[in-house]
Amino acid sequence: MTYARVGNAVSKEHQVLTLETGKLSWRMIECGVPHFPHSNSVCINGVLYYKAKLNGSCLTGDMMIMSFNVRSEKYSLIKVMEPFIDAVRHATTLVNYNGKLASIRESVFLHCVGVTDSNEVVLANHSLDGPFYVFYYCLESETIRRVEIQGLGAFRGFRVYTFVDHV
Repeated sequence: MTYARVGNAVSKEHQVLTLETGKLSWRMIECGVPHFPHSNSVCINGVLYYKAKLNGSCLTGDMMIMSFNVRSEKYSLIKVMEPFIDAVRHATTLVNYNGKLASIRESVFLHCVGVTDSNEVVLANHSLDGPFYVFYYCLESETIRRVEIQGLGAFRGFRVYTFVDHV
């Protein structure tokens, strides 16, 4: 998905790339809510959810949650209840928890990578400054597992990108 800038503001037009066998197709799709896609995304049952900045420029707009239905190709603004609006504006990660959209607030040293199929929250460091650990937190049992990833010593000081459920 792309977005178009009009000066300092964002437009209502977005492009969507369709992947078909042997060909790629970019199409313009109208959205009634001018927004700038921002941050991570998660797809649940054919609906892509992502944080977006609204109401103004991509630098100063209000942070909200948008959805894009892949089947119908329709955008929607997700209404966030008042007590949780501030949480959306801060460093949070959108995740699929039991088939529902959830948001996890980031900590200072660890960031949320995502949630596994067994509903464990996966946390990891952003960089290699020492031993590299991945943490698995089970919300149901409130237990945490720490797994050390070895063999990364040559990459000390590098940025680390951790992905969930990829083989």
